[in-house]
Formats: sequence, structure tokens, C-alpha cells
Amino acid sequence: MLKQVVDNAVSKGLTFAICLLPGEQRARYFISGNGHHGESSATDSFVISPWLAQWHNRITIEREVTPDTFAEFAAATPGICTPPATTTQVPQITRDEYLAAVSRVIESCRQRQGKTVFSRAISSNTADGTTAGTIFDDLCREFPQTFRFIFHTPETGLWLGATPELLLDYDATSRRCRVMSLAGTRPRTEGDTPWDDKNLRENRFVTDFITDTFRALGADATTGPQQTLRYGRNIEHICHMIEATLPHGVTAAELIDRLNPTPALCGTPREAAIADITANELHDRGCYGGAVGLVSHPNGCLRLFVTLR
Repeated sequence: MLKQVVDNAVSKGLTFAICLLPGEQRARYFISGNGHHGESSATDSFVISPWLAQWHNRITIEREVTPDTFAEFAAATPGICTPPATTTQVPQITRDEYLAAVSRVIESCRQRQGKTVFSRAISSNTADGTTAGTIFDDLCREFPQTFRFIFHTPETGLWLGATPELLLDYDATSRRCRVMSLAGTRPRTEGDTPWDDKNLRENRFVTDFITDTFRALGADATTGPQQTLRYGRNIEHICHMIEATLPHGVTAAELIDRLNPTPALCGTPREAAIADITANELHDRGCYGGAVGLVSHPNGCLRLFVTLR
């Protein structure tokens, strides 16, 4: 059913989102509320914050519905929002252009003794019979401990992924926050293999950035023990969970705008790294590196994840 309803919604260009929280097998379905009927099954909304967007500019798909309601909606509703969703056109970048851009970034990092996370867009055709629904169904089964998502809106086009990285878990009643420092990557190992200095240093950049962000807002952050977080069958990351209580007078929106993006997505120092990316990347990141997740109403609790993978 999941594959079919995804492909129905995608083929009509509807505004929708489907997601599964880490460790859960129950998919949750969201549609645009304008002009649609049927009762909501919960009080959450699906939210999307593209790369470098401020929280107040987020995109919201406001109505959570039951699986049956979504299936009926996707099967019966004509394409009322946009033409059928298609893959975003990736700029054709030659090898020489890419290497020249990398050289400029390396020189910038050398001069300022910093780091820039430089991304590359790769475009290819899918195999015959492979659809967005097929890919999403595979992601849901292959990466059960991640936040698995697919969404389409007129502003963003179609995106899907399985992200392991929690940006913010915020309890609005207690004002308690949980943030993941996820940086440092290697091929998957067996047993308790020590991490090398390079990866430990990369994770420390991100951990220090997060704790400094809380400190600047007047919150004392507690960093949990180092963990190794495995992603799929092939790679693993260094992970620390960081917790703090947000002081009264400081909003979750202010925290999000300060946290996102972390150095894991852009580099360090952050502003210089973002300047490198803006000047030298030959594609628009779109939603890549932004945030995606759930907002609860009316209490304002949040579960946001970094838009990766």
C-alpha cells in the first residue's frame, strides 16, 4: 500500500508528506488542509525548513490524516497543486569545473585555518520500474532506526531520505532540549574499535558548537558519553547526545535558527564556511542540510531532523 499511495500522490503533484519516526514501523501521513475533507487523526504537522532558511520561513503541511484517508485522497484527487512532481534539474558540472571549485575552497580553508563541507550533486536515471514509491519503501525497510521521510510541495519539489541525525527534540512543557552531535565517519567496524584523531576532532567541533550555542542563550548543556551510531550496513558515526533546559524568554525558534546548520553540514568557523559554499558550490542545496520533522499542536513540542541521506 505504501508504494502505491506514494506513487499516486507523486504522479499528481500533490502537496503531501509521509514519515516514520526512528524505530517505528507505522507511517504517518500529512496533506495540505486547504479544500480537503476528512478528520485529522492527530494534532501534529509536518514541517520543512530548507537550507539556510530561518524558522519563520518554514513550510508546513498542516493536516495529519489516517492511512485510509490519505489513500483515498491520493487515488481520487486530481493534480490541484502543481504539475506532476519531477526530479529537480541538476546543473551539468564538468570534472574540471568541480575540481576548480574544490581548489578554491581548499585555498580558502588554508588561509583561514578552517574547514568547509563541500557538497556535490550527482544525477542519474533510475532503473526501469523504479519509482519514488519503490525507493521510499526500500528506505523504510533498510534504515529502521532513522527518520524516514518523503514530501512534495510546490516550493520544494520532491524529496525523500532516511536521516540518522536529530537536530532538536524539544518538550515545550519542561522546555527540555535534546540535540545530537553527529560527526566523524568511517566504514562499519566490529567490536569496540577506537576512533582516530581526525574523526574525534571533527565531532568535537560540532559538540563544542552546540554547547556554545546553548551557553550563549543562558542554558547549561550536558554532553552524554561518546557512542558509535551505525548507519545501514556500511558506515558508522561518532555520536554525542546533548541536553539542556531552555531558559524562559528564549524561544525554540531562536534556538533552531542558531543551531541550524551545525558545522557538520557546512564547516567551521560556520559563517566563513557558509560563505565558501555560497560562492563555490555549483548547485542549489534546496532542502539538503536543512531540517524536517514534526510540530505538535497546541503545545509546540518539536522533533526535527537534519535533511540528509
